[in-house]
Amino acid sequence: MAGVFAESLWVGPVLWAGLYVSDYVLTIACARLYQAQNKIVFEGSYEITPMFQADVNALRRVSPRFLFFLVEATAVLDG
Repeated sequence: MAGVFAESLWVGPVLWAGLYVSDYVLTIACARLYQAQNKIVFEGSYEITPMFQADVNALRRVSPRFLFFLVEATAVLDG
C-alpha cells in the first residue's frame, strides 16, 4: 500500500480531499439533526472551528470559504 503513495503523487491529495469533504458533509448533516431537536443544547455553535461556524449554523451545503480551504490544502499536499 505504501508503494501506491510513492508511485502516484495524486493518491494522497485525492484521499485528503475526500476526507475533508466528508467531514464537512457529515458536520452539516449532524448540525441539521441537532437543530431539529431540543433535548440536547450546546452553548454557542455546533461547529468548533471558528472560521466555519457561520456556514454550519446557516447549514450551507456549499461554502465558498470551505471550497477555498479545500483547494488550498489539496494544492499544498500536491506540492
